[in-house]
Amino acid sequence: MKPLALLLCAGVLTACDGDAKPAKTPPATIAQPVTEGALTSITLTADAVRRIGIVTDTVAVRSVPRLRTVGGDLVSRAGARLVLSAPRAGTVVAPAGGVPAAGSSVARGQEVLLLLPLPAEADLFGAREAVLSAEARSASATRKLERAEELLKAGVGTVEVVEDARAEKAATDAELAAARARAGQLEGGDLDAVSEGAIAIPAPLTAVVLDVAVAPGQRVAAGAALITIEDVDPLWLRVPLYAGDRADADLSLGVRVRGISEPAAAGGHLARRIAGPPTADPLAANVDLWFALPNASGQLRPGERVLVSLPLRGSAAGLVVPWSAVVRDINGGTWVYERTDSLVFVRRRVEVEHVVGDVAVLRRGPPVGARVVRIGAMELFSTEFGPAK
Repeated sequence: MKPLALLLCAGVLTACDGDAKPAKTPPATIAQPVTEGALTSITLTADAVRRIGIVTDTVAVRSVPRLRTVGGDLVSRAGARLVLSAPRAGTVVAPAGGVPAAGSSVARGQEVLLLLPLPAEADLFGAREAVLSAEARSASATRKLERAEELLKAGVGTVEVVEDARAEKAATDAELAAARARAGQLEGGDLDAVSEGAIAIPAPLTAVVLDVAVAPGQRVAAGAALITIEDVDPLWLRVPLYAGDRADADLSLGVRVRGISEPAAAGGHLARRIAGPPTADPLAANVDLWFALPNASGQLRPGERVLVSLPLRGSAAGLVVPWSAVVRDINGGTWVYERTDSLVFVRRRVEVEHVVGDVAVLRRGPPVGARVVRIGAMELFSTEFGPAK
């Protein structure tokens, strides 16, 4: 019985061994893996350290001003957007430099359009009345001349009377021709005849053209919109803030503004507090804070969404390094060089939360007490990725 039991066990083991699955082969094999720290170590000579003039500082936890990042909207300041209207009815004419296109800049006092005024209804009515009056006088002079000539033929008139009648007829005919020409000029809008009386439409301020509502040769009524311009320097910044945080905000020194895609380490633009409209949103329990933001370059646009670094009262502990110690790569990554030995420097990745003066507050970085390069970081970066000193 024992040999039979052994044979049965051997068969079971063989069957089980046949059903076993082979070990999986990994899709990729990395030979000699290298860590990030090993890739970013730089060993200099003592002479190179001396020539670069490397100075280090210690990573520390310090009390730094509190900041909060909130969203803001750029809007046009009051009175910055103007619609230039026709002072009276007329025909639009392009100035010497042409009609400015939407998006172009115009200087204060620059002629953006010319307007050839059309006559008022009273003027046109008077011109028509003058034609009728001249026609009546001409007809009367014609009949008077005919009677004088008939009397002269009959031998009861004189030559002097006929000559006077002819002179009167010539004068009334000239008056009629002039009246008809004036009425035709007013009714037909002869541009060449009235070009000297064109009204210039200047830009009242240096601005950007938003919209052109007319074209040269177009007739417009009095008060019709011609062109819309807007001054974009400075812009107003509206920052909706929760009403409960308003007392905690310290706005005496203004706020820092940066674009949506700009990193937190970017300096941004300084905006000063102004007395704006007292607006609020009861549904969101927000109050609006207003700031003036210089925009001499014209890169910022009304309606653009931005990020605002709002300073708060008091201070908080944070991990800090000198701002000069932080270098940035082409992808926007931020780094510092840690001095691990007298001649060895290791590039460490850091995440900058915000910058206060000449200090960068880190969200994460080297441990407290680490020595980072404060002067010479860019030279080390150049040594690693480009021409070295």
